[in-house]
Amino acid sequence: MFRLASTVRHNTRLINKSKPNSFNFHLPRSSAATAPFRKLSTKPEEESTSPILFEYRGIYAESYKKLKAFSLSSLALATMVTPLMFLIESSIPAGGRAVLGVAAMSTSSLSTALIAWAGSSYVTRLKVDEEGRRLEFTTTTIFLRSLRTVVYDPLFLEATEHYFVKVRLRNTIRIPMAEVERQGMKLENGQEETVAETLDPSGNVKGWWAVKWRQEGDAGFVGECRAVGKVKR
Repeated sequence: MFRLASTVRHNTRLINKSKPNSFNFHLPRSSAATAPFRKLSTKPEEESTSPILFEYRGIYAESYKKLKAFSLSSLALATMVTPLMFLIESSIPAGGRAVLGVAAMSTSSLSTALIAWAGSSYVTRLKVDEEGRRLEFTTTTIFLRSLRTVVYDPLFLEATEHYFVKVRLRNTIRIPMAEVERQGMKLENGQEETVAETLDPSGNVKGWWAVKWRQEGDAGFVGECRAVGKVKR
């Protein structure tokens, strides 16, 4: 797992490794004038050409992969064996065999579902480009397919204490007008942009996290975020 040291922008791009199973980094200062968010689109952005500044690999990635493969194999085996219980002659009555079959299927299905739920947000790989703005998280589906979630601005990440999750995409964000002017952000009332996208192994967009800006007078801008499609938050 990993932790964010802060959820505000800093004047540093320094990334420090701390513990073997975690890391801390400061979110970089960025400007919408030089690196705007993506406009809403169903087409994926091309791969970043910036050199990779930091790459993290989950220390439990292989163990989790083997555990999930084992749970899927046990579920498949239980599915194949259960019908045979009714075909093979036995002293166990039909009702008893039905109970055993249901117990085997339900137990295997429940364990597989729990493993998939607990590990669905486990980051097996994280890449941060040289600019420190683009983060790419890799997770896996229940069938071990890789999903890449690309976050185009770390400002939209926040720490969370949910089970098995340390960071997530924000629902809302507030930026004071002084900050907007200081960083030269080109924000407009009603403007919508792409914050993050989730892509399947083929590179097709499954969904994205969109922000819609609303100006609150001279106080600044409020960004309200929402999911479009199946984005990995």
